[in-house]
Amino acid sequence: MLGWRSNQPGPGSWRKHRKGWLFGDRAEENFIRHNKRVWADSSPSLPSGEVLCEFTTMQPSIIAYSYFAHVLGKKHNARVLSYMFGIDKSIDPGMRRLYESFNVEIFTCAISEDQRDEIGNLYEETLPRLITKQDVFNFSIDNIWIGDLLYDHHLRRYKVPTVDVKDSRFKVSLREALTQFIYWRDYLRSHDVRALNVTHCVYLVAIPLRLSIDAGVPTYQCNAQGCYHLSEERLWPYSNFYSYPADFAALSQDEQQVGIKMAKENIARRFDGEVGVNMAYSQKSAYTSKRIDRVLSTTNKLKVLIAMQCFFDSPNGLGPNLFVDFYEWLKFLGGISNQTDYEWYLKTHPDAFPENIAICSIE
Repeated sequence: MLGWRSNQPGPGSWRKHRKGWLFGDRAEENFIRHNKRVWADSSPSLPSGEVLCEFTTMQPSIIAYSYFAHVLGKKHNARVLSYMFGIDKSIDPGMRRLYESFNVEIFTCAISEDQRDEIGNLYEETLPRLITKQDVFNFSIDNIWIGDLLYDHHLRRYKVPTVDVKDSRFKVSLREALTQFIYWRDYLRSHDVRALNVTHCVYLVAIPLRLSIDAGVPTYQCNAQGCYHLSEERLWPYSNFYSYPADFAALSQDEQQVGIKMAKENIARRFDGEVGVNMAYSQKSAYTSKRIDRVLSTTNKLKVLIAMQCFFDSPNGLGPNLFVDFYEWLKFLGGISNQTDYEWYLKTHPDAFPENIAICSIE
């Protein structure tokens, strides 16, 4: 799984400087007019259920939503709702207008007093059982696994390389995870949800995904790069590589040759320092066309290159690995380096959070 990253910008990327905006620029207004023209009659006249789409400000996902919402609403004869979790969050009027242009209503999730009490009791029961970081990773409620989501959420939120169950901040993360679990468990029990679409299949935003799959609700992740149908057997998107050998073998000889040629060209573009080749989210290249002085020593010792990860960027984003996080992986390699006479070189992630640099100097 090493090196997985989201294909989209982070939450809140939609024109942060325009908080409270009502009327957009020309592109946004054209998009709204397009939606109203194309989807004017797309809502069911007598809907009998709900389709849920996680609220997002990410432009690629919103464009995909405008089409996917129509498909799901029509397929399931349901109205489409976009949810925002957290009672302290507000929605810009312009963003609400944007969603309404393709017949999607936005609502804000809020827990009840009864749920708050249950969350408190569950927290007091759960915390003493989470003794190690592996306990956190393995954590499940009612046989629904959410430990990996809690684990990666904590790393990303606080930009820490690993989980420390004694850290007061981890207690905050745990309570947040339990809050989302209880809310969505009850919501799915009390509402006729016909389908669910999320922006990511990692972090706490994926908790409703795990619950909806367990409840037998068709569950998806849809964005501008593609749509994935999630299931018990496939909890994560971007895992097409599992079937690459069979998929490639099914192509004709001509198609295989064209694909190989294209792949070589793309690799060459990356090595030349071009940014964003098959990675639209990338903002910085790991390569350059300029020559630099040799960084490796001239000894005959075996040289080992460690290509670093971003410690906070969802180490479990494609499922379980050999280690629960990238810090444990690097610490393990550090132990091996102390037992060998090799030369070890660390290459930092080219497009990672700056907090990563200090973590590389582990003992």
